Amino acid sequence: MEKQDQEIFPELGKDAVPSSSSSVERERRVLELQLYSDFIRIVLEIINAILVNGLPQNPELVYALLHRREVFEPFEKDSKYTDLMENIHLVIDHFGRKVDAVVSNENENVTAEKVLEVIKTGSMGWRKEKLRTFPELRFSYEEEASPEDFFVPYVWSLIVSSLSIPWTLSAITAFVPVMPKEVDDAGREGSLEQQQQGDGGGGAAKSEIEMQSRTAAENSSDAV
Repeated sequence: MEKQDQEIFPELGKDAVPSSSSSVERERRVLELQLYSDFIRIVLEIINAILVNGLPQNPELVYALLHRREVFEPFEKDSKYTDLMENIHLVIDHFGRKVDAVVSNENENVTAEKVLEVIKTGSMGWRKEKLRTFPELRFSYEEEASPEDFFVPYVWSLIVSSLSIPWTLSAITAFVPVMPKEVDDAGREGSLEQQQQGDGGGGAAKSEIEMQSRTAAENSSDAV
């Protein structure tokens, strides 16, 4: 593990893994570190894309960079992130000097709203040519060996939980069904299947009564 990695991820440093740990545990830590490093690089690439293509429209991002500038300091020392930190450092330095100038001239404490106003004003004359451009980010979906093991149960779970169909939940084996609570005409809560079981055929009797009522109404209309 490199020294820069130990500074960014101290919990994954060499001291975090006892010497008695197995090679499997050490390999797991290395893979975990690589995963975190790749994720950080993606985040920095996204920040760069926003700064290059839409800095004036995102003053809140600039404010966040200034407010948490110390978070990015370890990445400036790591060779894996040097290229991505160039633009971020330039933006922090440029707008930081503008905010510092306002702070030094103000007799009272500067509010967050005032800092944001300074950033918006400074963004009006900002030229994106100052920043280094990077290739457009592109992501692709990497399909695993058996994607149906995940997608088939997941899609069916969405179908069952979204549609008000009297499913026979006890017969479902592909996944564990979780039905949303429904409130029937009597104000009872429970799944659709529970309501049907509790009705004991009451639903069919209710439908028959409604049909008889409609027939009687039609006969009355004909008589008139």
